[in-house]
Amino acid sequence: MLLFNLKFIPTFVTSLLITQLLEASTTETIFVKYPNKYFIESGSFVGDGIQMAINAGFKIIYSIELKESFYENNLLRFAFYPFVKSLLGDSTDMLPIVLKEIDAPATFWLDGHYSGSDTAKGSSNTPLLAELNHISHHPIKTHTILIDDIRQFGTKEMDFITLEDVLEKIRSINPNYEFIYEDGYKPGDVLVAIVQSEQLNKNNFSPSEKPFNDLKKDIVNYLKDSWCSQEKTNLLMDLILFNQPEICVEIGVFSGSSILPVAATLKYLNYGVVFAIDAWSNQEMTKNMEDNDPNKSWWSSINMAEIKKSFEQMVNSWELQSFCKIIHNSSQIAANEIDNIDFLHLDGDYSENGSLEDVLLYFPKVKQNGYILISNLHMLSNKKYSKQKAFALLFKDCEVIRRIENGNAVLLRKL
Repeated sequence: MLLFNLKFIPTFVTSLLITQLLEASTTETIFVKYPNKYFIESGSFVGDGIQMAINAGFKIIYSIELKESFYENNLLRFAFYPFVKSLLGDSTDMLPIVLKEIDAPATFWLDGHYSGSDTAKGSSNTPLLAELNHISHHPIKTHTILIDDIRQFGTKEMDFITLEDVLEKIRSINPNYEFIYEDGYKPGDVLVAIVQSEQLNKNNFSPSEKPFNDLKKDIVNYLKDSWCSQEKTNLLMDLILFNQPEICVEIGVFSGSSILPVAATLKYLNYGVVFAIDAWSNQEMTKNMEDNDPNKSWWSSINMAEIKKSFEQMVNSWELQSFCKIIHNSSQIAANEIDNIDFLHLDGDYSENGSLEDVLLYFPKVKQNGYILISNLHMLSNKKYSKQKAFALLFKDCEVIRRIENGNAVLLRKL
């Protein structure tokens, strides 16, 4: 259902609305993957970007719109959201005003270019370089910058600005920016500029020592055909080495591919334990799935007893029994056995209700400054990205430390 008043929207804007709707689900997923305290948008249009930022869990949202009728419509549409701040004016004038209010890293959604039809046009087709210039003058140099419609770079629509012009300008803000290309209206149509957090190594350990590197290579090689990517393996092993957690917990062990890097590093340190929680039950895994969810038939057909047996064999073969404690039960029941968690890996229930319940049960048990890894954010269950609400709930009291697997897994630190 459209929540805005159609009388404000001229009929010849219909094609733009269709484009917005096509992009919506993809864009909302992008917003979820790159959270910060603030969301700042140039080019509100009919407010769908604002709505997706709300759904993604941003705490404070600023949206700048040059056209008065769109601005007025958004005031009505979001009148009951006090944390949404709509501004009327040119982003080249309004962005410096907004930036004065920003005291933490923000996620920028720069989409204020002229798009024809009834959209507003300022002194140029796109204010992008001026916007980046304002961002460059802000004292925080680690903002996340999302730029839409990069397929139009080098054309009249973008004042013939090239992609390299934009990358060079962003690098001038901070040479540590990394660039990712996400799908928007077209594949790879959204540029993401991000500076990964360095807050991983609190004990100043070096992962370059040869025995640890050799262990890491062995683990990566062992897991090469598993669900645990090399990127995740490296992150888990470095995190455990650097922080020496006493209590680690993984919910949703299955075959144990992401337990192995954790337990093996604990053994290397000769310190700590990981609690491996899984019901290894088809019924438990599918209880929150709808009958027409394709995941349900797959999970119903798995021989869970054999999966658990192979996991136990892996633990034994790597001699990890002293560092890995298996809890064969649902996460709800197992929660009664564990407190004071240093590292929590949420990789269990893929449904919306189940993933939310795991956060509600276990996040309060995580120590302040403890780490949480939430995996499979891209997983669809019941035809939607079912872990978005769980992630948004975590983000309220955490900071993002690292994103891996193109945002499919995110490491957070509890504030």
